[in-house]
Amino acid sequence: MEESLPRIPKNGDGNGGPHPIARFTASPSGGMAPLTVKFDASQSRPAVGSITDYGWDFGDGGQDDGEIVHHTFSQPGTWSVTLDVTDDSPNDGIATHVITVTEGPPIADFVYTPAKGEAPLPVTFASTSSTPHGGTITNYSWDFGNGQSGSGPNPPPKRTRPGAHMLWRLPLPATIEPSESRQQPSKFTTP
Repeated sequence: MEESLPRIPKNGDGNGGPHPIARFTASPSGGMAPLTVKFDASQSRPAVGSITDYGWDFGDGGQDDGEIVHHTFSQPGTWSVTLDVTDDSPNDGIATHVITVTEGPPIADFVYTPAKGEAPLPVTFASTSSTPHGGTITNYSWDFGNGQSGSGPNPPPKRTRPGAHMLWRLPLPATIEPSESRQQPSKFTTP
């Protein structure tokens, strides 16, 4: 995506002559938070001489200088990114892009105790280390791999038989597409 708005002076600076043309690319132009974007202003052109300054405002409170910069958007939102280039005149030109950052999927994680023991082994599970990424986790689904299942953030203790593997799955909230799911299964084996 490329936009340029030539001949826009910054706060009346410059000598009134021709202004540089600010251009930049953003890669990627959108995605899930946290999103790191590469901004490249190498296609910008001076009106006179060369470009002496590349000033970036990322719209989320972040700023930077340089022809090629990287910025991480940690929060979901629609961010208007502005590039302000200055040449030898000194005049400046401005270009903007909109970066769309969406809410990332939850990351499933949990703790359990004990990790091993003699069967039948009662095991307690807690999902306290799961991360919702901005929203709220609305559904917890547990699959213990031995025909037992559970729901809720802290299901009742389960008894395992020898050799049983425990696998926990956390589905996404209904507001996020299932294709964006991140599951981090954990397993353990009883003797």
